Amino acid sequence: MLHPTYNFSQSQAYCCIGLAFAKMEMKIVAAHLLRNYHWEILPNQSLEEVVVPTNRPKDGLRVRFQPR
Repeated sequence: MLHPTYNFSQSQAYCCIGLAFAKMEMKIVAAHLLRNYHWEILPNQSLEEVVVPTNRPKDGLRVRFQPR
């Protein structure tokens, strides 16, 4: 049994110490892609939603990135 201070849920008081770093890293990568690439959503995709754990397309989202 895990000690109460070792909780893997983000909704509790304790979480991964690398969470803030991982979030910053995701923002940096997203900013790089948006700043340096032209992107478009590819046609003929089903955008049916799945709600677990967050809203997202059921079959993913196909995107084309082209350098600017």
